[in-house]
Amino acid sequence: LWMVLLAEAIRSPLWQFRDPAFTLAGQHLLSREQVAPFIEPLRGQAFYQIDTGRLAARIRERYGLLEQVAVRRALFPMRLEVSVQEKQPWAE
Repeated sequence: LWMVLLAEAIRSPLWQFRDPAFTLAGQHLLSREQVAPFIEPLRGQAFYQIDTGRLAARIRERYGLLEQVAVRRALFPMRLEVSVQEKQPWAE
């Protein structure tokens, strides 16, 4: 009985990433508009099935100015938190 209830809870629409909300931290040159195209295709997926490591790698590969990218899930409110560390420029 518990397994059935757990399976139904996991498949519930409450866990779908319906509104692809995200926060972006640590950036100076990278904008939300540049990250949004990576988040938008995740709309409708089960929130717990989003591969945050793969998403971080895709963002980092696309923008050479990024030293590190970390993506984590936040449940309340449901959103992805994207943290970036940009490479230091040679000259300013």
